[in-house]
Amino acid sequence: MSKKISSIIFIVAGLALLAYPKAAEMHSTYLQKKLVSEWQAALAAVDQGERAADTDLGEEEEALPLSPAPDQDAEESSLVEEELPEESVTPEEKARQDYIQNTMEGMLKIEKISLELPILKGVTEANLDLSVAHLENTGKMGEPGNYAIAGHRSHTYGRQFNRLEEVNPGDLLEVTDGKSIFIYTVTQKLYVDPTEVRVLNSNEDSREITLITCHPMINPTHRLIIKGVLSE
Repeated sequence: MSKKISSIIFIVAGLALLAYPKAAEMHSTYLQKKLVSEWQAALAAVDQGERAADTDLGEEEEALPLSPAPDQDAEESSLVEEELPEESVTPEEKARQDYIQNTMEGMLKIEKISLELPILKGVTEANLDLSVAHLENTGKMGEPGNYAIAGHRSHTYGRQFNRLEEVNPGDLLEVTDGKSIFIYTVTQKLYVDPTEVRVLNSNEDSREITLITCHPMINPTHRLIIKGVLSE
């Protein structure tokens, strides 16, 4: 009886070993499809915002300042605002602040371009209208993998990823979840076709970050990609 049970166990184990490569391949394909789906959704949300911005151009665009007014960087580049007297906060502003607090997973800071913005969870039109957002199914900040963040290329100087093209290899990107601060060193600045999902590929042996926006600002046809690795 025991020999029969042993034989069955060996057979089951053998079948499991044979099935494992196929199961692993199916799982890998599933994850890849999810990543592609997230990439396509992110690009659709970014494009929607860019097209809306393009329709608002014209005389207003010509009136935009070429350089920020005093203290404009801090005001325009951050959604972390000072506490206002409760009676002076409108219901709309209160709802916006509550939404950001409930949706954000951290902060992105790029000192070179005076940028400091909440990182919201999930690339949706609503999130991108407010700030920058983490692509689901990509890595987590500070951990092995590729932590990907998308944002609009606002036409207002210093707003969202408007000045991202000024970032170059060697510059620093800082992200924090409120408990830990992670500093990434920029390694690449790329201009890619919208179909190039490879920029989201991850190497589990390294801790990477990828920032994504449209290029050029007006009538975008490509994507501006900033990639970095976690500094030791």
